[in-house]
Amino acid sequence: MKPKRGLLDLFSMQGEDPEFLRDLRGEVGEQEPDLCFQCMKCTSGCDAFKFQPGYKPHQLVGFARLGLKERMVGSEVIWNCTTCSYCKEVCPQRVAPVDVVKAARRLAVREGRAMEDHRKIAGYLIKTGHLVPINDAVRELRRKLGLPGDPPTTHSFPRALEEVGELVKRSGFKKLLGEGKDG
Repeated sequence: MKPKRGLLDLFSMQGEDPEFLRDLRGEVGEQEPDLCFQCMKCTSGCDAFKFQPGYKPHQLVGFARLGLKERMVGSEVIWNCTTCSYCKEVCPQRVAPVDVVKAARRLAVREGRAMEDHRKIAGYLIKTGHLVPINDAVRELRRKLGLPGDPPTTHSFPRALEEVGELVKRSGFKKLLGEGKDG
């Protein structure tokens, strides 16, 4: 299905990728990026925009509407969203820019375009069952707080880490990251 075009879209009709449009729509689900009329309400209250002025949710929805794959999937900007869902709550058209961004991220990962920092963090999850690895300094701090050095998680329960490994294997998560890129 071709996106609906508004007068503001005429300047940017080159670069449309129909396959990307189809894939993105499949990922977004019920949300309808075509309904966005670029009121910028999502961007005006966005915390990520306040700290990363290059991050503009309304602009990303516009790129999605136009099927501009490289402007979405090929951009580091999609990783700046905090996924707070403010944009989804204030959108008068119920477009949910956050869902468009998460869909673009999933497509980027499938194409091997995850940022290296994200690959490292995912590697920690695969190796330790945690997003942030525990080290001797953290263990010492825990002891000073009267806690056991290792938290009651995969660090204390090796079987739980085996289960994390099995989930990673079954889900294909490690394959998405690219073999040998697990931190």
